Amino acid sequence: EADGRVAAVEKDLQTSKESMQKTYNNRVADMEQAFQAEKVLMETEFNATRKDIQNAADIRVTELENELKSTKACMQQEADGRVAAVEKDLQTSKESMQKTYNNRVADMEQAFQAEKVLMETEFNATRKDIQN
Repeated sequence: EADGRVAAVEKDLQTSKESMQKTYNNRVADMEQAFQAEKVLMETEFNATRKDIQNAADIRVTELENELKSTKACMQQEADGRVAAVEKDLQTSKESMQKTYNNRVADMEQAFQAEKVLMETEFNATRKDIQN
C-alpha cells in the first residue's frame, strides 16, 4: 500500500514536472516568436534613416533579449520552486507512510508475542493436566 502511494506521488511529481516544462517551453517559444516578429518590423522600417533606425533596432533588440532572459530566469525559478515543494511533500509522505508501516509491524509483532505466550501457557496447563 505504501509503495503504491509513493508511486502515485512520484507519478504526480513527474506529471507536474512535465507540465511545468511544457508551459515554460510554450512561453519561451511565444516570446521567441514575438521577438522575431518585432525584429522583422524593425528591419522593414530600416530604409528611412539607416543610422538612426540601426541604433534604435540595436537598443530594442537588446531590451527584448534582456526581457527574454529575465522572463526565462523568473519562470525557471518558479518551476524549480514548485518542483522543490512537490519533492518535499513526497519526502514527507514517504516518511509518514514508513512510520505507519513500522507501527503496524510493531503492533503485529506484539500481538504475535502475546498470542505465543498465551498458547505456551495453555499448552503447559494441558500437559500438566494430562500428566496428572
